[in-house]
Amino acid sequence: MSGGVSMDESNRTLLVTVSDVQFPVTDEVLNHIFSPYGTLEKITILPEAATVGFQALVEFQQHHSAAAAKNSLHGRDIYDDCCRLDIKFSQPPPPEDFDQTFDRFQLHLKACLAAIQEDSVEPKLKNGDSKLNAGSGWKHDLQKLMSELDKKIDAKLESKLKELRAEMRMEFKKMLVESFPLREDDDKGNCPLPDSNLGFSDLEYHRPRLECPKFNGDDFKGWYLKLKQYFEVENVPEDSKVFVAMMSMEGDALNWHIFYTRNQGGSIKNLTWPLYKEALLERYAPDPMSELLQLKQTTTVEQYNDEFLGTLLLLDDMSECLARAIFVENLKPEISQILKFFRPQKLDHAFLLARRIEYMINMELGYESIIMNLRLYHLTLQNH
Repeated sequence: MSGGVSMDESNRTLLVTVSDVQFPVTDEVLNHIFSPYGTLEKITILPEAATVGFQALVEFQQHHSAAAAKNSLHGRDIYDDCCRLDIKFSQPPPPEDFDQTFDRFQLHLKACLAAIQEDSVEPKLKNGDSKLNAGSGWKHDLQKLMSELDKKIDAKLESKLKELRAEMRMEFKKMLVESFPLREDDDKGNCPLPDSNLGFSDLEYHRPRLECPKFNGDDFKGWYLKLKQYFEVENVPEDSKVFVAMMSMEGDALNWHIFYTRNQGGSIKNLTWPLYKEALLERYAPDPMSELLQLKQTTTVEQYNDEFLGTLLLLDDMSECLARAIFVENLKPEISQILKFFRPQKLDHAFLLARRIEYMINMELGYESIIMNLRLYHLTLQNH
């Protein structure tokens, strides 16, 4: 018997205590020392043994191998005058969890760093015993230990970061609910939107697929048309459009929003999109109908069409029939007169025919040639 543990034929595990540790003792070093006595099952370094120096459990496949190693190595020094071995029989180690593995690699970090500073020192194993001859391979062991330690540290840090990100997401959700109760959108794309009907347990935040366009007071038409597309793609509910529009504003536009909100009672929750949109148009596009009626073609048909559509899209309730009539009437006279002969039924057909007329006029084709060419082209458009 030894160390209070029964030495029977099934006991194959040694408790190895190393005192006066002045150089790194790693599982590689222990493997080099104990493997000549028999096949090893496992070497487990014990992190809780920091107060007594260094301890490890060395498990052999056979009891007689463990007994031979104990009898031969007990009381020996790994290096000259340091790192003395005290060996007893013990019980097999319990399964090791992640934190124990991490702590095990941390245990001798300080000793390893000290050894790096003593780079010129080449420890020699006592008496040149071949069974204990680790030679200068301790540096390789040190490098391997540091590499494994880095991996364990990275893994643990990543785990902590995941926990932190999860906590931050929960805090962010809580903040959103307190400020603007949110709703869960459908699978067309989701963004944080106010809804007083859902509680925190019903909340699921999803990042919008598109970035909401910004507006500082310039290029209202461009921003407004992009905003309408954003509402459609992200499936923004009607009662959330004011909030989304406000979040896209900055500078002078945001100042206007704050002033308007104060005049309506001071709370954004009391604003409806139809009235808010009407106020926006009055501020930045006060009379789109008048603007559309006064818009005349002065450049190319294509440029005129772009300006016409940009203004037309501000008028949600205008019929295509009226829009087409205004478009045709405000073309250059030489184009408008020919186009009226064909009476296009769609606005886009009117544009395509006008562009073809402009091209043939620029080519200096005669009136009859233009009419004949347009008849074929007009039939093609009607069949599509």
